[in-house]
Amino acid sequence: LTETDITSDDAMLTALVYASFLGTFMDHGVELFSPWGWGAGMDEVAHLFIRYGHDFRVASTSNNDSLVSAYSSVTEALDSMTIILVNRSEKESQSVNLSVENFDANSAAKTLTLSGLVGETFVSHTKNALQSGNAVVAAGKISLELPAKSITAILLTNRNPNAIPKRAI
Repeated sequence: LTETDITSDDAMLTALVYASFLGTFMDHGVELFSPWGWGAGMDEVAHLFIRYGHDFRVASTSNNDSLVSAYSSVTEALDSMTIILVNRSEKESQSVNLSVENFDANSAAKTLTLSGLVGETFVSHTKNALQSGNAVVAAGKISLELPAKSITAILLTNRNPNAIPKRAI
């Protein structure tokens, strides 16, 4: 896709649209996406997806995809997984309950959230708008509250990556 413009005066809205495009395109194997414009918020999203996303896509489903979408990826070694959640709700936070299957995640996971972006906020990997937090993982389940108009990455580490059978490509 090469002929679209997703910029808005609202940096968070631009970030949400861009994250939704990137996640959906990951799901469908899109190889080229070059928007005409580059707006405030897009650098933050690009940093989040590039720095914390992985090479191999994992199927994710949401029972409320019109408001909250999930985009997941794992490393080839299956030792870490990133789940990026996009909450498009304009004014309301969303409670999410995730089930992670076939991945023995550590009991604590780091979260990184983008919300409330105003103007361009990204400067570097160490100076940006990502807000760190934690999520508890219990028996493959994670519950957390997503702020309205937010993008949250959950960074999971596999306690036993060798237990997952690898598929020949």
